[in-house]
Amino acid sequence: MATLTPEVVRFGAKVHSAFEKKMNKIANLIASGLASSSEEERRTRTWSMLGVLIGGINMARAMKSTKASEEIAEAIKMSAIKAAGRIRATVANKS
Repeated sequence: MATLTPEVVRFGAKVHSAFEKKMNKIANLIASGLASSSEEERRTRTWSMLGVLIGGINMARAMKSTKASEEIAEAIKMSAIKAAGRIRATVANKS
């Protein structure tokens, strides 16, 4: 996703539509594993997590130094975990 997203922006409506369809599939799968009282909250947390991961990966990859890249990677990992919040018990038991 991190390398695909900037490329999708360059194309027309057909590619945007296909990308959106696939991203919604991915978001639905992730959201189904999160614990929450509402589907809307799970989807919000899912998009937050994906946004942090995709954007953060692009930032980390653009850094010259390994130290900066690793610092960003650790920060996005912690932010993504925080955005995801609790997971459903059935998902937790499988790991």
